[in-house]
Amino acid sequence: MKHRSIWVGILAILTVLVGGFSSQVEAKFSDIPANHWAEAPVDSLVDMGITGGYPDGTFRGKKTVTRYELALYLVNYDRYAKKQYVDRLRQQDSKIQSLEVQLKQLSEMVASLNARSTNTPK
Repeated sequence: MKHRSIWVGILAILTVLVGGFSSQVEAKFSDIPANHWAEAPVDSLVDMGITGGYPDGTFRGKKTVTRYELALYLVNYDRYAKKQYVDRLRQQDSKIQSLEVQLKQLSEMVASLNARSTNTPK
């Protein structure tokens, strides 16, 4: 019972970290009934690549999680989180490069306007 409580806690934490429950998710496991309270969080974990269930198409939500499985879930979540972080950095880097180009263009325009104003007879 203690292991089940730990699993439910980890599942809840990971669900919150990912962004909550999804209301329109197709069932992925034959042993999770439609509209089951854990259907959306489990599907989120599958979408994130943290778990894939068992080869027979079941999730076995009432099965005790072993320390080996927990280690695998944590490593998979770490991999997912790092990918999300790197993706965000790439997006920010792209925005910074775009701003640098715009700043260079603006500097050239200001320099051109300064040159015109100093060359204009008074």
